[in-house]
Amino acid sequence: TVRVADQPEIPPWNRHGKHAVEKCPFLGCSVTAQVSELFGHIVVCPKRFSLRGISNGPQVQLFEASLGAQGTVSIAATLEENRGMEGLTLQGAEIGDKGMKFLAWACQRSRSLRTVDLAWNHVGAAGCYFLGFALRDNPSITSLCMTANPIGDAGLANLCAGFKHIQMLSLAEAEIGDTGAQLLGPVLGHELNVVRWVNLANNSIGDKGAAALGRAMCTARKLQGLDLRRNKFGNQGAVGVAVGLEVSTSLHWLQLHGNLVGDEGVQALVAAIRKNPALKQMGLSLSASLDENCKRSVKNYVANVSFHWDEGTVPLIKPADDA
Repeated sequence: TVRVADQPEIPPWNRHGKHAVEKCPFLGCSVTAQVSELFGHIVVCPKRFSLRGISNGPQVQLFEASLGAQGTVSIAATLEENRGMEGLTLQGAEIGDKGMKFLAWACQRSRSLRTVDLAWNHVGAAGCYFLGFALRDNPSITSLCMTANPIGDAGLANLCAGFKHIQMLSLAEAEIGDTGAQLLGPVLGHELNVVRWVNLANNSIGDKGAAALGRAMCTARKLQGLDLRRNKFGNQGAVGVAVGLEVSTSLHWLQLHGNLVGDEGVQALVAAIRKNPALKQMGLSLSASLDENCKRSVKNYVANVSFHWDEGTVPLIKPADDA
C-alpha cells in the first residue's frame, strides 16, 4: 500500500519531508503526505494505509484523507507494527468516535509516540473516553491537538485524567464552556502538572471558567502560554485571570482578545502586568469606547506587551522609570 522508493529521479522536495500531493495507485484518490526526510518518497493510499518495513521513527502526516473508521483501523495496525513512529497527524480524516476507539488502543501501546494531532475529525465525548485512557497509560505522548472536534465539556472531563504528561495542548474550537474550564483549571494548577502551552481559543468559556483558569495560573509552575481568544467572558473573567497573572512566575504569553472586556477588566489586567516581570506578550481587544484614563494607564504602564486595538495592533513600551 505504501511504496518507499529511492530512485535518483525522486524530486528533492519529496526527499526532505515537504508536503506533496500524490495519486493513490490503488484508488486514484489524492492525499497530502509528509514523512521524515530519511525515508524518501512515499505514496499513501488512505483506504489501505500501511507503513510496513519502516521502523526508524518517521513523522507521518495525512490531511483530509477521509479515512473513516475503517481506514483508522489500518492506521492503528500500522502504529502497532511500527514501534519507532514518533509523530502522527491525521487532520480531517473523519475518524469519529468509532475510529478513535481503535486508534487510542494503538496510541496506548506505542511507547515511541510523542505527538498526536487529530484536528477536524468529528471526535466527541465517547472518543475522548478511549483517548483519555491512552494518554494516562502512555507517558511518552507529550503533545496533543484536538482542535475543531466537538468534544464538549464531557469530552474534556474524559481527557483530563490523561493530561499528567502532556506539555503542549490544543483544544481550540472544541465546544468547551465554563464547566469544562472549571474541570481543566485544577488539572493545570496541580503542582505536578507539566503543561506548558494551552490553546482554548474559539470556545464558549465565560466568567466562571476564566476565573477557574486564573486560579490555576497561581500554582501552575510550568505554564508558559495560554490562548483564550474569542471566548465569552467579560470583566469578571478578566479580573479572575488577572489574579493568576499577578502571581504567575512562568507565564510569558497570554492571548485574551476577542472577549467582552471593559474598563474594569483592563484596569485589573494592567495592575497585574505591572507586578509580573515574566509576561512578554499579551493580546487584548480594547474598545474605542474605553475610558481615557484606562487607555492612558495601558499606554504608560505596560512593558513589552502588544495590545490588540479595534484598529490594529499597537506596541506599548513601559517607561524606563517604571521598569
